[in-house]
Amino acid sequence: MSKFFGGARKNNLYRGKARKSQDPDYWRKAATWGILACMALVTMSVIWGLYEIWDGKLKLETEKIATDYYETYFYPKLASSEKGAKDFLEKYTESGLAPVPLRQLLLFDNARHQDSRPLYETEECNTNNSLVLFYPKSPFGKKDYRIDIKLSCENN
Repeated sequence: MSKFFGGARKNNLYRGKARKSQDPDYWRKAATWGILACMALVTMSVIWGLYEIWDGKLKLETEKIATDYYETYFYPKLASSEKGAKDFLEKYTESGLAPVPLRQLLLFDNARHQDSRPLYETEECNTNNSLVLFYPKSPFGKKDYRIDIKLSCENN
């Protein structure tokens, strides 16, 4: 009966072979592979984290420049017009204003943000194809808008 319920199988399975767990090198090899796998995971997560930080830095810089453009350049000119800002901006709450190229943002007001250009050059961003869209919100004041950034970068 013992042959039928595992006795024979136990003897035949390991005949002439040492069990893996009894092999003196088995645990050393398993530990080495485990450590290598952990190192690979840590490396990948660090690389991904640095990418996210760099991508966030580009977007934050673009948002800073776009905010400056809208609040100190675009909105004051619009508010001083005959119709006023509210009448004009009401039409663009859903569709947004015309896209503004990154190149225009870097060059407005006597190229005030030219010191940011190397950041975009490092990532090989196309300043003509990278766009910022402004979506005005009610009550259409100087700070009542939402920004949508679409960067066109080779390394991003």
